[in-house]
Amino acid sequence: MSGRKRFRYLRHTGDLSVEVFGRNLVELISNAVYATASVLHGVRDLKCGTIRNVDYKFTDEINLMVQILSDVVYYLEIEDILFFRVISADIRHHIGEFTLCGHSFTREYTVRNVIKAVTYHGMSIDPSKGKASIIFDI
Repeated sequence: MSGRKRFRYLRHTGDLSVEVFGRNLVELISNAVYATASVLHGVRDLKCGTIRNVDYKFTDEINLMVQILSDVVYYLEIEDILFFRVISADIRHHIGEFTLCGHSFTREYTVRNVIKAVTYHGMSIDPSKGKASIIFDI
């Protein structure tokens, strides 16, 4: 998605909010993963050294978005891996299969923002309009 804006920060009292852009649901999720990595640490100088396949059963698009972004936060906190890129995605019949690319930290690293949770509150996804809004509890 070179040349196009992936996301922007929105004003939000007490929490952190982003609006992501994309031409379809997969691109919205991909850019949301990128935005989450940017919020947590930044994506500059990250190298794709870890590939992980993840599968999700979901009830709706918002449920899927919360699950995958919560995993991005989880993997950084527990395994010191920051997933920042979706390499491939297949979404159908309430099952999402993703291949994620991440950077493994072997030394200490700085976290820009600690995300306590990816919230359902205030989240919206509209692939037809090419945008989604996400609020992180920080």
